[in-house]
Amino acid sequence: MKKALFALTLLLAAGQADAATWFVSTSGSGTTGSKASPCGIATAKNGTCGPSAAGDTYWLRGGTYSLPAAGLGNNPMLQFSKSGTAQAPVVYRAYPGEFPVIDFAASTITDGRVAVEFFASNVWLWGLRFTSSSTETRREGVPLPSSYSNGLTRSGGLYSHSGGGPYINNRIINCVVDNLTSGLSIFGADSGTGWEIYGSQFFHMGNDGTPAYVSGVLLDTGGAGCTSTVVSFTAASGDTTGTGAVAPTATTSGGAVTGFTAATSSGYQANGMDCGAYPGTCGSLYWDGYATQVSKPPIVNFSGGCTATAHTTIAQSNNRGVAVYSQNIVGNRRFFDNIMHDNWNNDLHVYSSSGNVDWETAEGNLSVNPGLLARYLTRSYNFLVGTGNVGHPSQGGTLRNNFTYNAMTTGKGATSTVNVGYDAGAYLPRIQNEYHVSDANQSTGGFGGGLLSQTITGEIFTGNTIIASTPIVNCTTCPASGVSGNLYQTNAQWRAAASPAPFIRPNRYEKGRCNIYVYRPNTPTSTKAINIDSCGMLSGQTFDVYDGLNWGLGAIQSGTFSTGVSFTFDTSAATHTGAQPNGWSETTVVTTAPEFTAFIVIPTSGLGVPN
Repeated sequence: MKKALFALTLLLAAGQADAATWFVSTSGSGTTGSKASPCGIATAKNGTCGPSAAGDTYWLRGGTYSLPAAGLGNNPMLQFSKSGTAQAPVVYRAYPGEFPVIDFAASTITDGRVAVEFFASNVWLWGLRFTSSSTETRREGVPLPSSYSNGLTRSGGLYSHSGGGPYINNRIINCVVDNLTSGLSIFGADSGTGWEIYGSQFFHMGNDGTPAYVSGVLLDTGGAGCTSTVVSFTAASGDTTGTGAVAPTATTSGGAVTGFTAATSSGYQANGMDCGAYPGTCGSLYWDGYATQVSKPPIVNFSGGCTATAHTTIAQSNNRGVAVYSQNIVGNRRFFDNIMHDNWNNDLHVYSSSGNVDWETAEGNLSVNPGLLARYLTRSYNFLVGTGNVGHPSQGGTLRNNFTYNAMTTGKGATSTVNVGYDAGAYLPRIQNEYHVSDANQSTGGFGGGLLSQTITGEIFTGNTIIASTPIVNCTTCPASGVSGNLYQTNAQWRAAASPAPFIRPNRYEKGRCNIYVYRPNTPTSTKAINIDSCGMLSGQTFDVYDGLNWGLGAIQSGTFSTGVSFTFDTSAATHTGAQPNGWSETTVVTTAPEFTAFIVIPTSGLGVPN
């Protein structure tokens, strides 16, 4: 760790010998970029805040930067187009002790999916928050206009593609990305070379897809002039969603059903259908059966010359929104010490249906409850590394010292903690010293599905701890020589054993900052004394403590560091409340405390103030 910090210091010192410092504020409008006359974010992002050059640092003052809506599709609301060099990156960084928030709630463009896009290399985003305070619903409509459309104006996340690039060596450091429809997406075979995602938080990413279980009735028009009236509508037995909301006067005449109020969260969906989808039909009446997660056609009686035909799964889409989505073929991408929790789908999603996901490294990351927010049955993974490109397995991936905790309702969430290989298998992966916990509601635990379908040599699965109702490694062709020193326990066994020591992850970029993960299966009391010497603070330095799973609470504790003296952390459920996403109340985030808590320790003194 000391060598890594020294190398980072040398890199910054070498690159910034002639670098300039600029200041940005929410009220800034100048171009001089001085403390007294700061720039606005619009000029800073394009490198037009003063005579900027590679190696410059833009200090963003605290407050909320509200950005206006931008163009359609992938046209971003915020572009970074000023490149640095490998030795002199362009750095956009939070002013010490302050928290700049970039809010994309002003987006009014339906399916304007990208909030931030990189059209530059060697750009570092450091300590910034990217979010949307919009209260727009997180639920898609039925049916969808296309497979890439969600019908929502909520902005997407951070995005990079090789078009016009490649854009390489960018870093996301100690940032917060939340309440967007996606987190960070790095696409393109060579665009992600040298990228590093470090110490950042990704949560409440995504939106609810069209229910996977949709019951419906299509009205067979029987030819021109066919008119029918719905005289009664009864939900299938056991499906109570929308019971009593019967609208028996709806009619259709060779087109869309009329007389119904379009549903928002339950009941009827009145939409026109593509008549080509089911020959001889036009017009539709939907019943959303997500409440029971069972496809049950409703009972509908008609009068008139049309016939009713029941269909199931007329339209559906997956829950959308992962924390980090990556594809790669050249170089290496690094995902270190990030916290991902309560997203609609997978957390670390290293996947391509037909491309490559080679040479990716994930270390020290925490993933909690992927898929928890979805209303209906879904398959989500804490970590997915693999392709659907049969014949081209993922190559050289490393998972090391990562952590998970999954505690969800029955039938929802991750069916496996980690999937390495997916359809095509994996070549030369390294999976070492992982700590994975899934609660008793999970049908399988640990590492599932398509793990290592190639012949592997050397150590590939060692020193891991897997806790689940059925703690297994579901491996197609795992060489016995490569699997050793792993611990498998059921949930009952884990809760009866001694709790592990807290896991402390010092921050490589900010001395004194650290992430702390506390598993307390058999001693879930309200406090825990922890020695935090390894975080790297100096005696007398003050610090704040944040809930790693509810950043919105702000600092929940504060203290003064003293070498060799433990600090007593609050691990109570009363303090660590669940964080509810913006625009969503149909599922609830509950606290994982006191059995599992995550903390972020951030120094508040001795930070140094830029001039």
